[in-house]
Amino acid sequence: MRKTLLVINILLISTINLCMGQQMYRWKDANGQFHYTDNEAEAAQKKATTLDRPIPQTISTTTTLSSEQIEARRMQEAQQAQQKAQMAAQFERLKVVCDKRKAYITSLKNWGRITVPDPTQKEGVRFLTDKEVKANIANEEADYNNKCRGL
Repeated sequence: MRKTLLVINILLISTINLCMGQQMYRWKDANGQFHYTDNEAEAAQKKATTLDRPIPQTISTTTTLSSEQIEARRMQEAQQAQQKAQMAAQFERLKVVCDKRKAYITSLKNWGRITVPDPTQKEGVRFLTDKEVKANIANEEADYNNKCRGL
């Protein structure tokens, strides 16, 4: 019984030393008993063999999902994909609107004379004054900068 406990203790100590990064050595004496040491000089004197260090093994932490959990995850992923598609479509629509607004501002700057509906005039429209044109362009540019910045 004592020998068994001694062997178990030696194995435990050698395992701890191996894990701690120390090199361990083993030799067999004349009586057939194995001895262990971490002393390199003693190991050389006894012509001990080097013990291989165990290769660290990773512990798998995979969890098995129930069919309900799998279905819930699939539904969640489908909802996320749908939301992403909706956001992309909304972005594209906004980009088109902003491009049209930028083109409108450019045309306002290039035309010089702008007409607006006016039922009191004989032709039903009137030309904006230069001051009104500049104010209109400034308002459009401010609106464009607020709504379309970064697109």
